[in-house]
Amino acid sequence: MIDAQDFIQAASSRGFGLYTGVPCSFLKPFINYVINSRELQYIGAANEGDAIAMFIMLY
Repeated sequence: MIDAQDFIQAASSRGFGLYTGVPCSFLKPFINYVINSRELQYIGAANEGDAIAMFIMLY
């Protein structure tokens, strides 16, 4: 499995800084890494459809 830090650093180098999604125990390391970062933003969503809609509206 890919390490959360490795994935986020690769995504950040390509301009990604906003993350949204549904809380999930499988993604806990990823979500916590983004939440604890001063440079990144995480917006929790109630369901996957809401997450996609927020991402589209904010980008």
